[in-house]
Amino acid sequence: MLHVISANRLYDGAVVYVGREAPWACRLDNAKVFTDKAELEAGLQSAQSDAKNSLVVEPCSVEVTQEAGVLQAVSLRERIRAQGPTIDFSRRTSRAIPDATGSGESSHDPEEESGLQNLIKESSLA
Repeated sequence: MLHVISANRLYDGAVVYVGREAPWACRLDNAKVFTDKAELEAGLQSAQSDAKNSLVVEPCSVEVTQEAGVLQAVSLRERIRAQGPTIDFSRRTSRAIPDATGSGESSHDPEEESGLQNLIKESSLA
């Protein structure tokens, strides 16, 4: 099994991964892939040291797959963490705000699917 080490950067909460070329990387595709248990345990100890130095919080191993050179987290939770928010905040409007006609209808478009719904569909197809 393939694993990467993930944590959250302490100063801004961003998801980070032990990097191939830098101590911590912000993108899953720049993460160092651990292929054996001893190497993974050594990586986790190093990450725990960074946690003690208040650089990151909660380092943990994450199982990944690699197809055509592309890393993808196995669990839905970790895929969401890697890809970012599951909704497009720039296009969203509140469901609680009535439309301009005063009809009380929401301005939310029910046809619009969230990123989470798409991820769930993808994971159920796999």
